[in-house]
Amino acid sequence: MKKTFYLFLITILLSSCMVMHTGNMVESAGPTKNNFTYINNAIGTSSATYILGIGGFNHTGLVREAKNDLIKNYPVNNGEALINFTVDVNTKYFLNIIIIKEVIVTADIIKYNE
Repeated sequence: MKKTFYLFLITILLSSCMVMHTGNMVESAGPTKNNFTYINNAIGTSSATYILGIGGFNHTGLVREAKNDLIKNYPVNNGEALINFTVDVNTKYFLNIIIIKEVIVTADIIKYNE
């Protein structure tokens, strides 16, 4: 019985933390001519924490919140555009009791030449 308990405890401790990453690139209509200048890379994030599968109630959508954070942090000016959006999702598991899901949205900022 004691060996079984120790084996169970070691298994839990060795498999207690795990991170999973997923992501994709969203198709966007980019410039068709070489009439633009690259300005910067914009980043927005959002996250939710779940304990025993319960949580995230005050979020309307993590991707939407991350995109709104991106726009708030990097507002575009006249003649600029956001292109090449990517969405990355990181999920962290701690003892399978606490789960943290983070969404990161990035985009390139370009400025069209006159």
